[in-house]
Amino acid sequence: MPGRKWFQDVLTEIAAFSLLPHRFRPALLRRAGASVGDNVLMYGGSTYHSQMRLTIDDDVFVNQSCHFDMQAPIRIEKGVRIGNHVRFVTSDHEVGPSDRRAGPGRSAAITIGRGTWICSGATILPGVSVAEGNIIAAGAVVTRSTEANCLYAGVPARVIKRLDQEVSAP
Repeated sequence: MPGRKWFQDVLTEIAAFSLLPHRFRPALLRRAGASVGDNVLMYGGSTYHSQMRLTIDDDVFVNQSCHFDMQAPIRIEKGVRIGNHVRFVTSDHEVGPSDRRAGPGRSAAITIGRGTWICSGATILPGVSVAEGNIIAAGAVVTRSTEANCLYAGVPARVIKRLDQEVSAP
């Protein structure tokens, strides 16, 4: 009889299937071991690698074809919006000697703070905490933790603008 990991892998592959109605995806990920809150909308095509170390709070939107490398935990707090093709990379390598530059592997958790908007194609690297109320621009590579309520862009991402903390009317 296959173990829990096999079952988890099957569920995450089904959850990634683009034709699966989006309302079923959070339930499948819960069964695979993720903690997924209420009112979470997740589109298909995403990949979930390693153990299920994913926590998604309430009112989160995840667009299609995102990548979740869960060598370490990933936490997405309430009200976050995630564009398509965003990558959450929790693992990398230490720099090795000249005959093998990719040295020993290492991993570190990622946290995305409340109300943050991560635009299309951004990459969040190991150990990063994106503070609440940020915008991470399309294609940005976030290599270190951020300050709250800022717009970050570039490679590596840097503060482009400080954002108003007031809630704007729709």
